[in-house]
Amino acid sequence: MGVMRQLRKSLKQGRQYESLRRKLEQNKVFGDKVKLVGARRGRKMSDVFVEYAEPLLDPSVPYSEQDRVIKMAVMCWNLSLLPKDEREALLRDGFVKSKEPSLSDGVNIIVSMVEEMIERKERLFANDKRMIIEWNIEPGADEELLTIAYMPIRMQPDKEKL
Repeated sequence: MGVMRQLRKSLKQGRQYESLRRKLEQNKVFGDKVKLVGARRGRKMSDVFVEYAEPLLDPSVPYSEQDRVIKMAVMCWNLSLLPKDEREALLRDGFVKSKEPSLSDGVNIIVSMVEEMIERKERLFANDKRMIIEWNIEPGADEELLTIAYMPIRMQPDKEKL
């Protein structure tokens, strides 16, 4: 990579970081409780997430135009971090069954897709316990940058095993 390209990428990443920081400051849930730090070890969350969401993402469409898909993938990723019984209750409560058969079919398709993505997370990224709390997409002429803010999840010990 040439020096000028590295410099442009570095400047773009700095703008991306600042944009994500501003979004986090406005977040009503986390707000000032979040401290942004650079990746210290392991794979970048954005790289892991793109690999995870690959079945949903359309490679011919820029990330900036796939907002709904990214939101759905983030929801599936985060749901996978919950205990199975809590996850199933949220899915049941979150997708109210409609009495209209055509709407009910749509809900069933969405629930099925969510379950498949949760299974994908458990199969491919079982040890990755990072909850996604915010993301930002910086469109660019030559490439887009996806930046993800996350927080590590400390899993509670299973009460049955104690």
